Amino acid sequence: MNHSAVYQTQVYDSLADDYGAVWQTPCARILLPHFRSTIRALNLSGKSVLDLACGTGVLLAEAASLGASRLVGVDISAGMIAIAVHQHSHAAHDFEFHVSDASLPLDQLGLAPGTFDLISAGWLLHYTKTRDEMAGMWANVARHLKPGGTFVGLMHTYALPPQQPAVAGFTFGCRWKDISPIAEVDGVKMTVEFDTHPRVEFDNWHFERHVVEELAAEAGLIDVEYSVPDIGILREMGEEAEAGFWQELLSHPPNQIICAAKS
Repeated sequence: MNHSAVYQTQVYDSLADDYGAVWQTPCARILLPHFRSTIRALNLSGKSVLDLACGTGVLLAEAASLGASRLVGVDISAGMIAIAVHQHSHAAHDFEFHVSDASLPLDQLGLAPGTFDLISAGWLLHYTKTRDEMAGMWANVARHLKPGGTFVGLMHTYALPPQQPAVAGFTFGCRWKDISPIAEVDGVKMTVEFDTHPRVEFDNWHFERHVVEELAAEAGLIDVEYSVPDIGILREMGEEAEAGFWQELLSHPPNQIICAAKS
């Protein structure tokens, strides 16, 4: 296991018990209905889903609620996977979880290539500090998607949040700090800190758009598109009465969804 993988394993094992609180912060909570709306359009009834960097299985649960029948999660943290197994052990759907590094080939997991209709990922693309590691992630996406299948991931917007005063503090439950350039590639390393109790924080590596899209194309993925939550998401959240609170976040979204297809 390389140094980066060891670091990620140690960090996320230590955060596993507290990570669920991240999804209660406004900056993350608004993403779930946006993700649900995005994958609902794919008509997942009876379909297969692979979630890379699955954590405790939050995105897989969304896919299950929309009728997906095969639900497989992969995460580098055994601690996260242990919680995922426990939380979904009595679910109506069958969940399958594996501990593995999503930047390396997943052949040892017994996942046949080209068998998943959807591959989802929560901030997967920020857990890599080199082009080679990100290329490995995109290669796994391309290898395991069916022809015509779709990748849907969560990621930071390319206009970095530290440049946006509305999200510089804890107004929406998170902030970015300790930002430094990455010498080997266009991008920055930064620490993301959430206003949770106890505080949850971890390092991210944020590559520029052209790097992300070049590596996706090299892996054979096409039609890369992005979307951010809009005012309609508040209706699904039941937050219409608090639209004023959310408007700043909607105007300067720190996160977005990235979609791509396998030709």
